[in-house]
Amino acid sequence: MEARYSSSANFHADHFEPLAWLWEHREFNNVAHSTRLAKCGGVGENLRPMWGPDNSGKGAKGPDGRVGEYMRKPWVGPSFTGPSSSGDLMDAGYGATFRMSI
Repeated sequence: MEARYSSSANFHADHFEPLAWLWEHREFNNVAHSTRLAKCGGVGENLRPMWGPDNSGKGAKGPDGRVGEYMRKPWVGPSFTGPSSSGDLMDAGYGATFRMSI
C-alpha cells in the first residue's frame, strides 16, 4: 500500500450530495433543522471517507452534475427551522444567516 493511503490524516469525510446543492436543488432552504441534520450532520448515506486530494479536487457538483450555491436562494421558506433565530433572520447552521422571506 502506498504511504499516502496509509494515514487516516489523508482522508476527508465527503458529502456525496454537497450541502449547498441540497440547499438549492433539493429545497433544503425549506425543511426542518432535524431533516437537514439527519441528511448532512451524521454518519449515514450522505457521508463517505474519501482520500483528501480527491475530495478537494472534485468540486461541489451534485449527483446530477449541477453545482449548488447558497446565495442563489438567500431566503428560507415557511417550513424551515434552524438552531437559532433572531428577528426576521435565521441561522441555517452553516455559518450563514438568511432572510425569512424573499
